[in-house]
Amino acid sequence: MRKFIFITLALGLLCVGSSVTSAMELESSGIVEGKIDKAHACKSRGGKNHSIPLRVSSIPSGSKYLTIIMDDPDAQPVAGYTWVHWNVFNILLDGDTKNIVGSLPNGVIENSDMGVQQKGKKEYQGMCPPNGKHVYRIAAFALSDKVTASSKPLTIEKFSKEFSDKIKDKAILTGSFTGWR
Repeated sequence: MRKFIFITLALGLLCVGSSVTSAMELESSGIVEGKIDKAHACKSRGGKNHSIPLRVSSIPSGSKYLTIIMDDPDAQPVAGYTWVHWNVFNILLDGDTKNIVGSLPNGVIENSDMGVQQKGKKEYQGMCPPNGKHVYRIAAFALSDKVTASSKPLTIEKFSKEFSDKIKDKAILTGSFTGWR
């Protein structure tokens, strides 16, 4: 069965305001009232392992690429580290492009470089918490230049540190999922 992602990237102007507040925004129809829809979970938790649809807006002018990272810091008590579910690097932002929609299998986005998730695969990995409710983080990074896709899973913090010189802005969205059926 094919897994689909629908990412709509709306290019916007950089909002004038405080440098502390992020101008970029990240939204998802797959997260309602703070809860991630079951379709985005792993099959053993009743899901379909479909990647989470995202909409990024108010991307700073001059941004050339986006990177999407989804991780689970609540996995630390079980796994001993933050679990990475999705790394998508170098989503090309064409200056003439107002919307980009990708619909390829396994959460792959056209015109991008897939990084590996925690199990070492270059695809989206649905939520599969073994111990109840976890809060997942999804970050979108607007970048000035292309980055080298990592051969290791990168958390939001690791990506921020490694590529800080190329990050123009970022937006983070959170959603919870309970692993029990």
